[in-house]
Amino acid sequence: MQILISLLYRRQTFLSRPEWLERPWKSITKTPYDELINWLFSLPDVIGQFDAVAQETDHTKLRAGLHDIIEKYSEIDTVLQRLYANFDQSVSGPLYWAALSTLDSCVDNDQHGKAFPVSFHFPNFSIALIVATYWSNMMVVHIQLMYVYAKLAAVESPEDISGGAQDTQCSTAADSKSYEAMQFYERSREHASKWTTMAKNICQSGEYFMQDNMGAHGALSIITLLSGCYSCFENSPSDWSREINWIAEYMCRIKKKVNLPSRNLLES
Repeated sequence: MQILISLLYRRQTFLSRPEWLERPWKSITKTPYDELINWLFSLPDVIGQFDAVAQETDHTKLRAGLHDIIEKYSEIDTVLQRLYANFDQSVSGPLYWAALSTLDSCVDNDQHGKAFPVSFHFPNFSIALIVATYWSNMMVVHIQLMYVYAKLAAVESPEDISGGAQDTQCSTAADSKSYEAMQFYERSREHASKWTTMAKNICQSGEYFMQDNMGAHGALSIITLLSGCYSCFENSPSDWSREINWIAEYMCRIKKKVNLPSRNLLES
């Protein structure tokens, strides 16, 4: 929950401090899960940087700030992919596989079918938690990159180019800005596709974590990840009402299962 609060409010917590990120590991090696958690705690700083940069009115400074943020997220993305690839190589057999979902939901209907007709299963709980946490990291990285590129597309919009159609120089500048804006818009859409895939992967893992033999540990692990998905879907400009309602329903089920209060997990 410290991670969710940190991400939502764009602020560091005591768990983000170097002494908490490094000192416990002086004599032992971090597991892939530990590494992923550490990277999650690094993200609020970059998210906060975007919030600040987005208020910049000088377009030159705004562009520079946005490109700096893209570089930071790209570096994190590269590290995360390397961590995942190394973990994948260390495990014999597949990390997960798909099966038809047996979960029923109030959002399922004859017209649209199940919200998530396929569920993911894993060799064991430890692998499931690492893979789902990786998806959570990537979800945050790519939804933020979606926002950054959308902002760049708006900055490069030709609307601020003055002059009539007869002004060749202005027309050329407008065409150039239109092309750049379209490129950034396409990049924003690419990252939108990536973060939604990660979020849906987490939702499709819910059935595995909610098995009775997982007990409260499995339920509490997935409800935290689902809370992150809920926030991403809710704050996305697209209509994800079906996914949001599915998550809300299953979060309620999990809370009842482990006797959690019904209030929002992120309320103070």
